[in-house]
Amino acid sequence: MFAFPIRTGNSPIIRPLGNMKDVTNELCKELQKRAKFGERKYKTRLHPFNGRSALRDAFEEACDLSCYLKQLLMEEEMEGKIKRIRKKAPQKIPDFEFKP
Repeated sequence: MFAFPIRTGNSPIIRPLGNMKDVTNELCKELQKRAKFGERKYKTRLHPFNGRSALRDAFEEACDLSCYLKQLLMEEEMEGKIKRIRKKAPQKIPDFEFKP
């Protein structure tokens, strides 16, 4: 994915490269979009005591997130293997294209 150095523990934060966007501002924009989407879909914004289990909803969303993260890790691992094979291969290996 990205070949940036990994920061661990108390090591200093690496200064942003170029004109990188602020993560917090981008997250706020996404949260506003989600709130507007929910308002259109459910005719109201999310509020307490709405008849749903926030714990259950959050747990199910976390399970979905775990699946997406595992998918991404598996894809990165496969891409790394493909790159290593290409480096060792005497002939050019065609680009992989997944067709469902």
